[in-house]
Amino acid sequence: MFSTPNALLWAILRPLARLVLRLRLNVTAPRCRMKAPYVLLCNHSSYYDPLLAAVSVDRPLRFCGSDRAPWRGFLLRLTRWLQLPEALTLDEALAEAAARKKCLGLFPEGTRCIDGVTGPIPPDLGEKLLASGLGLVTLRISGAYFTAPRWADDFPRRGRITVRTVRTLEPAMLQALDAAELQALIERDLREDACATAKKRPAPYRGEHLAAGLERLLFLCPKCGAIGRMEGRERFFGCKGCGFETVYTLTGGFRGGGVPFADLREWSRWQEGRIRLLCEAAGEGPIFEDEGFELYVLQPGGAERVGSGGLQLYRDRLELPTGVAVAIGEIESLRLGGSSRLLLKSKRGSRFELDTVRAVCAAKYITALDILKEIEKNRGQDHEQDRI
Repeated sequence: MFSTPNALLWAILRPLARLVLRLRLNVTAPRCRMKAPYVLLCNHSSYYDPLLAAVSVDRPLRFCGSDRAPWRGFLLRLTRWLQLPEALTLDEALAEAAARKKCLGLFPEGTRCIDGVTGPIPPDLGEKLLASGLGLVTLRISGAYFTAPRWADDFPRRGRITVRTVRTLEPAMLQALDAAELQALIERDLREDACATAKKRPAPYRGEHLAAGLERLLFLCPKCGAIGRMEGRERFFGCKGCGFETVYTLTGGFRGGGVPFADLREWSRWQEGRIRLLCEAAGEGPIFEDEGFELYVLQPGGAERVGSGGLQLYRDRLELPTGVAVAIGEIESLRLGGSSRLLLKSKRGSRFELDTVRAVCAAKYITALDILKEIEKNRGQDHEQDRI
């Protein structure tokens, strides 16, 4: 059920939260004032984002479309309090906000970005916002990615976070746009590249074990090409296979070891290219495989553990622990939950969760799946052309 924080309680907590954010995370946030009701849209790169956005506006609001923050410390507990139940869909939240003239916070990406760049935004979001009749506020958060990276073992790191109001549109102004114009505006307003911002406005992000967990993002060695042999410890990041090692810097880059990448985004882009090559050249063997996954079947009553073992991705199927195989064409969605957890939904309605305590790059399976589906689609189009 959609509900907003108690106005009196939020009036007390909001200045306190702003102060703690300033002292703890070095946050600079605006004070945006706009007449309710409206939808607040924001890019999503850390667990703290709902709270960062909430303290930047004068209206109490709650958020949907964000990763569930853990109950850890004052800031994350307050963030969790601001999040709507996961069962509430976007359509339901928009309808209730409009009917009750309340404000709604929304992270269109639906999950925190893995490499610092704003993720895909649903292509029908502009159309849904126009149909809601609500106003619009767009915010862009910079610096939160390096404060609490999705791949990190330890956070937060103290650096600099900036929240900026990009645009405010009253309902009448919003209705003057068509859906395509609004969609383009949203994508432009929420676009953030953490590494590019760090180059323009460098700020050190200090903490302990800065490179620990980086293998959840960067799994491919640039020196020997080994898969799954990378490991982060303290500020060092290297390959257990060939001995390659570099230093992860306070600004999200790398130093020493002959590393050919300036920052983790460049490394990640190179990996994406290599994943495509692996998918295009795939034979009968697995493209990727990892051990140590727990398999759960998700049902309305909860999650039921069914076994553990390895996860293997082939050109035509994904083999789950216990030997369950799901054809690539039968996978409706595969998304990342947490840092190394995969959530799978089949076209037949089956839902699975694959969890591991190991620092595994689970995101590579999502990238590879998208590429395999693209390859299959192009192959089907080529066959259709041949028949014509």
